[in-house]
Amino acid sequence: AERKSGRFIYVGRLTKYKGIFTLLDAWLKLDKKPGKELIIIGREHLEDQEVIEWRNITKERDDIKWFGEKSNKEVADLMRQSSCVVIPSEWIETGPLVFHEAIACGADVIASN
Repeated sequence: AERKSGRFIYVGRLTKYKGIFTLLDAWLKLDKKPGKELIIIGREHLEDQEVIEWRNITKERDDIKWFGEKSNKEVADLMRQSSCVVIPSEWIETGPLVFHEAIACGADVIASN
């Protein structure tokens, strides 16, 4: 599959300390541009009010796609088709698995400090 230069992907838990809400807040401040999209992959907990609120906030944006949970193969295929994996973690991570998966799939990585 062809790599899409404007596709950014987040893979992980949909929790504050993983940085997903900071990522969404930053993305919403960007202007929409043709060919640019953010794909969010992660298990959603229906009782998580913060996730529900962010999904509602992002409903208006067709450049944000919520894919839910995917198999390892599906995640790898999407990473191969994406230009960049975003790891916006807000806590200490010594080597998140998603980083190694992204590199193995040939995707660039943007990570928090």
